[in-house]
Amino acid sequence: MPLFAGYLTIGFTYHILSNKFKYISMIIAGNTIINISLTAILFVSLTMKQEAAGFVLLLLSSYFIGIGANLSQITFFAMINYLSQDVVSKFTVGTALSGLFITLVRIIILAIAGAESTSIAPIIIYFAIAIIFNTCDLFLNINFCKSEVYH
Repeated sequence: MPLFAGYLTIGFTYHILSNKFKYISMIIAGNTIINISLTAILFVSLTMKQEAAGFVLLLLSSYFIGIGANLSQITFFAMINYLSQDVVSKFTVGTALSGLFITLVRIIILAIAGAESTSIAPIIIYFAIAIIFNTCDLFLNINFCKSEVYH
């Protein structure tokens, strides 16, 4: 529910935000919010087990993931209007492959560690990979927005 609430927050305010900020600024903000939220979820999960405050912080982090993800996603969709069909096709394929990749990473980690594992190593590995890929996405988008393909 908090993730959806974050989506709604951006959905209702995007028009105002898009009139005040450049696309690249919103992409940077969205991906940065996601990285901070993922890091917070990892930290809270490792340090505040079975605590009410930890649960509230996880919900809050999920809300911010919704904000960051929807801010980036809606901005990408807004940018598509300015791009060629070839670039949009590559974007769509890249998005699908990244979703497939992170799902495969999770399956591999679960297959190695087991679903009932009490080890924190698989959790750290999964979140580290997610944060690394999101950071790479951030820099790729910055380079794309500076490229001649976009201008």
